[in-house]
Amino acid sequence: MIVRGFSLRVGMALFAFLAIGLSACLTEDAPKLSPGDLSTPRNFAGAYFATRFPADAAEGPDTIQATVERTVDRSFLLTFIEPDRKDAPVRVQLIGLNPDTLIAVMTEPGSSPDAMLGLVTPASDGAWVFRTVELKPDARDRVLKDALMRHGATGVTFDQSEVQHDQIQGQLSAANLRMLFSDHDFLNAIDTAKGFRLSPAP
Repeated sequence: MIVRGFSLRVGMALFAFLAIGLSACLTEDAPKLSPGDLSTPRNFAGAYFATRFPADAAEGPDTIQATVERTVDRSFLLTFIEPDRKDAPVRVQLIGLNPDTLIAVMTEPGSSPDAMLGLVTPASDGAWVFRTVELKPDARDRVLKDALMRHGATGVTFDQSEVQHDQIQGQLSAANLRMLFSDHDFLNAIDTAKGFRLSPAP
């Protein structure tokens, strides 16, 4: 997903675990979401083992502990618990996209100006699969920009550096996000190969 002024805390918590801090990422201005926009799937809160994919043994353990707590505003707090520390929580807001998929808006708790986007799908064993959204290097073009602008973005910046931290400007609504993730021009431009799986802890 794209966010202006990328959140250090979200980056530290998510990217430290996913080990993608130096690879392409997409951020955006945190959308204005009300509790009525949000989905609260049953049995989502709980204790988990978080396993990143693809695996990379050179970047530390691929599986660590995690917890998910529901908050009063229908969002959730996701906390990774590494062997030597407990990371700062990440606020996760879930928006229903279709019966099998949720859009995850991930920010630092509080009034964060930044957000990352992901797609979340349930697994049959009670697990949840989070896929982070990145832009394909060869798809960062006018077609993609037009798709973003049709669904509420006020601008987009494609980072030409090695980091490729692309940014979307404009506070997209829940309806904007649903339309964006239903737009073939946008879907054809994103890569969701990286992420993590939350498996229920016994």
